[in-house]
Amino acid sequence: MAVMASASSSSSSSASGGSPKRRRVEASKASWPRLLGVKVPERPLLLATDTGGTLGAADALGDLGVPFRYLFASEADLPTLNLLMNQHPSCVPESVFGGTVGRDRGGLCRVTGKWQAVPKVQLDLYIACSGTHSANPDRFFAAVKYIAEYLPKAVILEDLMAACRPDHAGNLAADAIIALLEQAGPYEVDAFMVNTADYGLPQRRLRIYYVMVQKSVLRPWYLHKQDPLGRLRESLAQLRRRLSTAPLEAEHLLLHCEGACSTGGHLCCSSSDATFLSTTPSTSQAEPQAASESAPSRAPATMASENLSLLQGLMAMSPNMASLHQRFRRQLGLSLEDNSYFESAGARLVQCLRSVREADLCQIHWLKARKEGREVRFVSTTQDVHRAQVSFTGEIPPLTAHTRLWSYRLQRCLGGREMMALQGFALSKWSFESVSESSLCRVASNAMAVNGIAALLAALLSGSDFGAPGERDLDSEAQQMRERRRTQLSDLRQHELLSDWRRKYAALRRRLDGMRYRSAFGA
Repeated sequence: MAVMASASSSSSSSASGGSPKRRRVEASKASWPRLLGVKVPERPLLLATDTGGTLGAADALGDLGVPFRYLFASEADLPTLNLLMNQHPSCVPESVFGGTVGRDRGGLCRVTGKWQAVPKVQLDLYIACSGTHSANPDRFFAAVKYIAEYLPKAVILEDLMAACRPDHAGNLAADAIIALLEQAGPYEVDAFMVNTADYGLPQRRLRIYYVMVQKSVLRPWYLHKQDPLGRLRESLAQLRRRLSTAPLEAEHLLLHCEGACSTGGHLCCSSSDATFLSTTPSTSQAEPQAASESAPSRAPATMASENLSLLQGLMAMSPNMASLHQRFRRQLGLSLEDNSYFESAGARLVQCLRSVREADLCQIHWLKARKEGREVRFVSTTQDVHRAQVSFTGEIPPLTAHTRLWSYRLQRCLGGREMMALQGFALSKWSFESVSESSLCRVASNAMAVNGIAALLAALLSGSDFGAPGERDLDSEAQQMRERRRTQLSDLRQHELLSDWRRKYAALRRRLDGMRYRSAFGA
């Protein structure tokens, strides 16, 4: 099976020389199945999610209008568990467990409050965010064990782009992962590269998705083709073309999301590119504006010195970090004494940031953009100054673990609800009172992007026929074969089986020699 890359090109800009027309960036996801000619299943699909896939999968199916029954979810992160239990009742799983490794022995269900086993049924959809490049690779092997034991009809596993980076021998980790997944059961396996910016979100978030579909579920006319999952790839490309719009604007999306801007959603600075947005000051900006109006006689130099003095209250930079910032300024040809951004936005920086390092990082990239005659829109303050991801368009840099994004137009960091909205979540379905703001930012950064998983699900439905229970692949002979397989696997100890999968994966990494899939994938 050749592995093909798909759907990774960025949204095309307007061909005309003028500025593109601003409009809502996202078409309703409920129309995506109709765009692809998908017949929505009449019966509810059986869904289960694991580790990071718990947030996003149910939202995606609900937005697509696909009926589903959420059997169980496994999630080890406590804030994510709290969010999962406080969403719309239609999206709350019937059972919620605290982890994936060792769950065959049963676990405490957060819904019933009792110790119970994982439901032993064949799922229609099993979705997990557990690649080998995650913080705990054993979650991936636990997911593979579950797939081999219960044989879900369709599986979607999310992984980082690091799986497509060749090692010293030129091998790709994605090749070994696909070869391992092919050993888990009678599946057609392929990998897809998805950029959420292609599907209606203002975020350049590239992820690898391993898609596994049972041969009995694929429509018969695709089984005899050289690429049985080619229909899925064609549907993704068709959906991307149909959803192509003008350049996406994160600020524009936030202002249309009711309740998204928890700290004020209006612009704090004027810009010729922001005339389509309201410039009315928010409540969080009312006090600084009132103070400036009450003392109009103060000279700008006095206000600038006050802003600089406020920055002294932030956590100071270490000598090594200060030296790094100075070297970076010299490389960019910037003056070491230029504090123009501190003088104009120092009060906002002090209010939203925690350290002088973060404030100086925002200032350096603002000075760099001013020198180049460009407008910088967003910068990630969690990385070092020379590695910080910067956006000069309306698309935000990709959200990763512990990401903090500074918006130069809003003059503040984006809040947790805003980051959830930028991941495609419908905020009206969620209750955020049980999660702190910092935890919500981390949960939003780690969650699957709803639009990306929705595009994959819509494309999957276009080439698959899940049918009704008892049809085709659920005859008595198939049930007996699965039961024998499940009994054989269950007799092994959990740690022994995980070690076996790890050994298989290591052997595949040594044996592939970069020849099996690399010509078609990861280039």
